[in-house]
Amino acid sequence: MIKISIIAICFSLLFVVLAWFMLPKFLEQPKYKVVRKENDIEIRKYDKILTSSVKVYGDQYTSLRKGFQPLVRYIGAKERDSEKISMTAPVIQTTNDESENWTVSFAMPSKYNIDNLPKPANDEIYFEEIQPSLAAVIRDRKSTRLNSSHRCISYAVFCLKKK
Repeated sequence: MIKISIIAICFSLLFVVLAWFMLPKFLEQPKYKVVRKENDIEIRKYDKILTSSVKVYGDQYTSLRKGFQPLVRYIGAKERDSEKISMTAPVIQTTNDESENWTVSFAMPSKYNIDNLPKPANDEIYFEEIQPSLAAVIRDRKSTRLNSSHRCISYAVFCLKKK
């Protein structure tokens, strides 16, 4: 009986670990082509991306948490009457300066356009179409997240420019 319980617990843990690492592979991602790659650094050419976004203030980590919450409530239909919106990957976090003003965005699934997205109840959430653009990306080896801090992106661009 104890052996069966231990085996069941081991299989459950294995399932949770596999799901944690595999989940992002099943989420819709914006379409892109890799323009250049060196080790874990990629320069990607993204197609147009429709995002739902919110502006927040604070350090990078705190801002991501602050911005993530209202966006999750939006796609989960917690504050509006309509269908839920599927989660996509990755979550996008940008800043235009060093003053700790950040924009946190979710890419919307490809079935939506700016005219058929449900209206958010939260006035701080807005929609934006990001035109085709290049992005430097470093895949974080310790997780399935993409690392997009300014220091890492600057380093990625520096490494690719010197080649």
